[in-house]
Amino acid sequence: MNPVDQQGAPTQFAPLVQGRADRRAVRRRIRLRGEDQLTKGAVNLMANTAVTGLLGVVFWAAAARLYSAAQVGRDSALINAMLMLSAICQLNLIDSLIRFLPTLAHRRRARAVALAYAAGSVAAVFGGGAFVLLAPGVTQRLHFLRSDSSLAMVFVLATVLWGVFNLQDAALTAMRRTSWVLAENSAFSLAKVAALPLLVGLIGHGVYVAWILPPLFLIPIVNWLLFTRVLGRDGGPEPEANRDRGLVLGSVLRFLAQDYVSHVLRIASFGLIPLIVLARLGDSASAYFSIPFALIVALDLLFHNVTTSLTVEGALDMQRVRELTHTVVRRFLIWQVPLTALVVLAAPLLLLPFGSAYARLGAGPLRILALTLLPRSAIYLLQALARLRARGLPIILSEATIFIVSAGGAIALARGLGLDGAALAWLIGNGGVALVILPWLVRYLRRA
Repeated sequence: MNPVDQQGAPTQFAPLVQGRADRRAVRRRIRLRGEDQLTKGAVNLMANTAVTGLLGVVFWAAAARLYSAAQVGRDSALINAMLMLSAICQLNLIDSLIRFLPTLAHRRRARAVALAYAAGSVAAVFGGGAFVLLAPGVTQRLHFLRSDSSLAMVFVLATVLWGVFNLQDAALTAMRRTSWVLAENSAFSLAKVAALPLLVGLIGHGVYVAWILPPLFLIPIVNWLLFTRVLGRDGGPEPEANRDRGLVLGSVLRFLAQDYVSHVLRIASFGLIPLIVLARLGDSASAYFSIPFALIVALDLLFHNVTTSLTVEGALDMQRVRELTHTVVRRFLIWQVPLTALVVLAAPLLLLPFGSAYARLGAGPLRILALTLLPRSAIYLLQALARLRARGLPIILSEATIFIVSAGGAIALARGLGLDGAALAWLIGNGGVALVILPWLVRYLRRA
């Protein structure tokens, strides 16, 4: 009879039992480390959105007090145009870096980031150049670009720099340096606020220059750290054991093209709804809709940041995507319910800082728009899972449906229902897509 140890296991099998226990302990440590990295990345990115959003409000409030309404209006048009052009000219390389950069070997990462910078910069030169040549002929609001060649050249250069500024954040996020992203964007937001009073009376476009000046100093510093400390031989997470299997160059390129189309559709959806309100209901109504819509977009980005962290961690370990998705639902998605309820109940109070008219006329649209937070969370989750599998078709279909239904609905409903009609169209477009994908998400989460 085999001797038995104190726990009842034969001593000759003790090494085997101990080996299994050790392997289970290692797997548990790996699992907890992955969940911790997911949570850390999500929290840092959410904090980044909150800080930059709050300081953005401070920036525009200070600009309104220090500069004339004409200067603020002219420079805000330049900033919005630069942001829109940069988003399009980045060729969706932000999502591409976040998805694929962690899976590359160390020696290839720096080259991939440099190529992304080059492609985005070339596109920004052509896009920015076309804008300064054509936009003044389309609207009188930007006619000053035609008469001021120096400003036109600065605009093109700023569009290029803004693209690099965003792409470096994507590279840092992909390399699990989200705390650096938070620090960098906090510094940018504080610097642009501090620059506003210093530029009063010194330059004609002080608000615009205050916005584009900080990246000139931050980009060299951040990229020196990025290429020497993060993308080097020993920097960033180890990819060797976690590379994607079955992904070939052709399928990756096809996915990148599809993902870019969906990216443009998403930009168009966010930009078109306020324009439809402006065209159908006028300037004042547009103001009362744009502020609630901007608030919801900011809250919407919070969960988008969570799915960004999911993409990074899932790309590093594809075998644990389902487990990480459960973590996202358990730790973050559940909070969308009380957040939605809070916005619905406190809508007038949230708008009161913008004036009593905004609190009275914008509360209804804000309540309706808040109901899209849960559907859009499901959409972001689906898109993150599709991106991890390099499948662009589900992302295109979801964004195209949102664009068509919400834009068409806003045109049809805004005239009869006013601001509530435009908000309802946004809810119908996103809610309809969420209802279609929800059964698939539930089945996916149940397959443990």
